[in-house]
Amino acid sequence: MLISEKIIFCLTLILATQLTRQIPLLFGRRILSIFTSDFIKSNIHDFLFLILIIYCFRDVTLTPEYILRVLVASYVFIVQYFFEKTLISIFTGTAIYMVGRYLL
Repeated sequence: MLISEKIIFCLTLILATQLTRQIPLLFGRRILSIFTSDFIKSNIHDFLFLILIIYCFRDVTLTPEYILRVLVASYVFIVQYFFEKTLISIFTGTAIYMVGRYLL
């Protein structure tokens, strides 16, 4: 990484950090009401699992590792959606993925 790229990277981090700290001060309660809405509070687990599924399906190949990711993401989604057992779906999905990565 060149020195100019490092400087740009550091400046971007500084800007992002400052923006996240200053936005609530600039917009006050209007911006806070977005993040404390009942819709987000009641659906935060679904949003997190949607991000997990999108991450697992990010590149389509027919390698064993990709198939393992698809199966684990599908398992976690099914357990979470139908049985609503968040911790069981996360821990078992992680364990299956780690063992599968070790064996493949």
